[in-house]
Amino acid sequence: MWHDPASIVVRESSQSTVGMTMRITAPPTASELRSSDCRADATALSITVGGVRQSSRSRIRLYASGRGCALMKHGAIIEAGGALQAARFGAAPIWLVADAGMDDAVRRVRSPPTYRRVVARLWDAFFTATDTLSDQGRVLVPGLTLGVLGQDRPYAGDDSDAAAPATPINETYAQSVEDDFRRSGIMHLMAVSGGHFMLIADMIRRLCARMMLPRRLTAVCVAGAYAALSALMYPSDSVLRALVMGLIGALAMAVGRRGQSVSALSWTVIIVVLIDPTMARSFGFALSCAAVLGIVLFARPVEAWLSGLLPGFVAAALSMTLAAQSLTMPIQVLMEPELPLASVPANLLVAPVVGFATVAGLAALMVSWVSPHCGVALAWIASCGTRVMEQVAAWIAGGRYALVPWAGGVAGALLVLVVQIVVVGLIVGMTRLIVARRREDPRLPGMAFRPGWRSRFAVWRADTERMVRNAFDQ
Repeated sequence: MWHDPASIVVRESSQSTVGMTMRITAPPTASELRSSDCRADATALSITVGGVRQSSRSRIRLYASGRGCALMKHGAIIEAGGALQAARFGAAPIWLVADAGMDDAVRRVRSPPTYRRVVARLWDAFFTATDTLSDQGRVLVPGLTLGVLGQDRPYAGDDSDAAAPATPINETYAQSVEDDFRRSGIMHLMAVSGGHFMLIADMIRRLCARMMLPRRLTAVCVAGAYAALSALMYPSDSVLRALVMGLIGALAMAVGRRGQSVSALSWTVIIVVLIDPTMARSFGFALSCAAVLGIVLFARPVEAWLSGLLPGFVAAALSMTLAAQSLTMPIQVLMEPELPLASVPANLLVAPVVGFATVAGLAALMVSWVSPHCGVALAWIASCGTRVMEQVAAWIAGGRYALVPWAGGVAGALLVLVVQIVVVGLIVGMTRLIVARRREDPRLPGMAFRPGWRSRFAVWRADTERMVRNAFDQ
């Protein structure tokens, strides 16, 4: 990357006028630069400087305006001319700002593949359905379903115009909602992760089991569902992690091996980093991998410990959140020197509505192009779930201690790990001390049975049900 011609041009001059041929790797979204209307991530194929054309493989973020936005379809190969400069923010290291004064600053060389055009049509129909909702639904339903917030919706329409919603989303409200989700620690719900893939894979496996299909055919169906779902989602590092890990799991199913999540995650990291070494410095990929590793290693032990204190469904939801946060917290501190203390209760409160809202959103995405009315109804159902998320985020984000300042950098991340280890050690030590003191005789195994209020309530409820049933039978 250091010796790539585009990198050399950027180092030699802070702003050079060049021509580039590139492949668009993500749908264009609204630009954060006032001088441009839209932006899209791309991979360079060649760069022309001073009439000399050279091969390039740099990651580029292209900014354009007007008709150029409609030409920047996901998967298309385009030629663009403009100012090449070092990125001021974002994942892509280089920016190309197309000349807004030239009508042919962006030209299409090759149209997107057929499946990308089909996905674009599905997205158009889905966004048409969400446009009938309130601003809350227009912002959050696309985020929960596709991984892109409503105010960042991709540009659609034909090659001559960039379509926009009839009524723009209130920018102040959209920014306020995004800030509330970020402060409350549930912004990860607006990024497609393994949850979507697990839902679809579980449905496919159940359907194949009901049809008594052979194992290998079931694995092919699961792999196909993973590939189709990843094509429908907005490209992101978490989607890539979920796709590769899911395909490895489908391969294990095909050869008759028992699924091993840690091994699958390890192979996923190795394969992705070997193919694209830049993923080694991706916070999104690191957060996704750390969350999965935390859930695999710690979710069951934490749930077993909490089940003695809390109802089963609460213990299960809380254990998933705590396990994921245990390994993602140090990475979050590297990104921003603060601790989201409110994230655990926030995730616990929204957990009951995430599943059905996600399923309703995916169903709306799939049926909107066939039946717009059904798509609108399903999108409205999904918006009922996102309404709960919005209320929870607004309530928790308004708290004084939703975010607590913390030391930044590697030192802050290590300090978080030390604090977590100390807290876990204290909890385990206190638990063992309490168990030892409750034993009548330390030399005997086990402990004396003293039923708590939950056990007594369960016995009372069983006796009451039996008494009422006998009364009706007589």
